[in-house]
Amino acid sequence: MAAAFPTILSSLSLPTRESANNHISNPVQGSSCIVSLLKSCSNIREFSPIHGHLITTNLIHDPIMASHVLHFFVSGENLGYAHRVFSQTQEPETIIWTTLIENYLKDGFLDQVFLTYSHMVTQGVPLDISTFHFLIHACCRNLAFQRGTEVHGRILKSGMGRNKSLNNNLMGLYSKCGKLDDVRELFEKMPHRDVISWNTMISCYVQMGMPGKALNLFRDMQVDGVVADEITVISLLSACSKLRDLEMGEKLHRYIKKNDLEIGGNLLNCLVNMYRVWENGESTGDCG
Repeated sequence: MAAAFPTILSSLSLPTRESANNHISNPVQGSSCIVSLLKSCSNIREFSPIHGHLITTNLIHDPIMASHVLHFFVSGENLGYAHRVFSQTQEPETIIWTTLIENYLKDGFLDQVFLTYSHMVTQGVPLDISTFHFLIHACCRNLAFQRGTEVHGRILKSGMGRNKSLNNNLMGLYSKCGKLDDVRELFEKMPHRDVISWNTMISCYVQMGMPGKALNLFRDMQVDGVVADEITVISLLSACSKLRDLEMGEKLHRYIKKNDLEIGGNLLNCLVNMYRVWENGESTGDCG
């Protein structure tokens, strides 16, 4: 197999000096062929001519292509060699590793996401905000609470513990795992909360059977000057249905009209369910 690689690579039209800045004459075709070769590559000896071609065509500087190369190293446990290769790229190693994690996440390979994360840590590759976002999303996919708390700890160590978007995602993870205390602790420590922060906390209260606390929190949300959206109202209408609080439900209905929220889909179902509970004492179940 190794002997065939140079022949195949030569057919990709190596660039002249004039075309070097444009990578290769047909970058899409060339990239596709290189990816195929990488997938069939089984050792460093077979990788060497591919590596040479990547350097010659400047494809080694493409983070997506580099992530395919990294996949080869991770699969073959040749991580030490990876550092030598990526020292020649213009992109930081963090971007290359994070691109690989993103691709694994898109394809649903959650075990590979966490394995790559483990390699990043052991190899001393810094993790950035994007890396942490992908890791939290992976934890949400399979409700990996323990793994999520470990990622959370690393976020704190990295100095990103006050990042609003990361905290919102962590709250979402803990809420899905039914960890009310963890959601509330994050919420209360946030110096600045947006509508996503409030929605997650309100929704968590409703899901955990505390509709009264959800409605009280909505009042705090208004005092804080944060404007509720459709997601907020859906959770609050569900809380009203559970409490059979028609008065508050009607206030929310007026709020919907005043703020021109579109009454359709889940929001319409929630309104219908609330009025049905009040009229018949029967619920069609949680809306949203």
